[in-house]
Amino acid sequence: MRGVTESPRKATTSEEAGVQGGRPQVTLLLVLVIALNGVHATALHHRLTDLGHRSPTSGLLLRGGASAVASQINWWGAVVIGFLNSRR
Repeated sequence: MRGVTESPRKATTSEEAGVQGGRPQVTLLLVLVIALNGVHATALHHRLTDLGHRSPTSGLLLRGGASAVASQINWWGAVVIGFLNSRR
C-alpha cells in the first residue's frame, strides 16, 4: 500500500512539461503590458477625439506612437514565445 505522500503518477520536470527558462512568466508579463497599454490607448483615444478638428499636440502624437510601438513589441514577443513553446 502506498503512503499518503506518494503519488501514483510520475513527477514531470519543467522541460518535460514544455516549460522552459521562465517563458510562461515572460509571456504573461508581455500580455499584461499589452492590456495596460490598451487602457492607455483608450484614454489617448478619448483625448484625441475631444480635440475635434484641431490638430493634436506633439505630445499626444508622441504618446500615440509610443503606444503603437509598445503594443507591437509586446504582441510579437508573446507570439514568438508561444511559437517556441509549441515546438517542444
